[in-house]
Amino acid sequence: MTENFLKKDYTAEQAKLKVVWENPHIASICSAMPNMTILQANIDAALNKQRLSENDRQRLEQYAQETAPGYCAGCAHICESAVDLDVPISDILRCSMYAHGYGSRDMALSLFNTLPAGAQENVFKADYSKAEKSCPQKIQIGRVLKRACEDLG
Repeated sequence: MTENFLKKDYTAEQAKLKVVWENPHIASICSAMPNMTILQANIDAALNKQRLSENDRQRLEQYAQETAPGYCAGCAHICESAVDLDVPISDILRCSMYAHGYGSRDMALSLFNTLPAGAQENVFKADYSKAEKSCPQKIQIGRVLKRACEDLG
């Protein structure tokens, strides 16, 4: 996917920003810019007036569908109500995303350490089959939560 965008003078990350900016239904975004390199890349994307082609949009849509199981959309009311124990599923998935998706272990640990008492124990006791069936992102919730607790706990 990246080669296609590099030929057009922007990276895949910049293309993701552009597809959001070009969507009339989205008024604003919040993009993490932890260093000057990323800040400059975002500025370059904003200044690049070349619009994405329909092919570019389709590529990004396909990528979004393929990577959906790695991204929690934050719809906790769906998954958490399908589990019989008190497990803050979306919070732990967010911790996992920071640790494994963004490579920000410090942020993941900071969030993980604010979880309610007993949450980690419940992670290993709960049945996630109903939650996984109802997850719009098709996340393997039980596997991801257990891995997060093992890695961060």
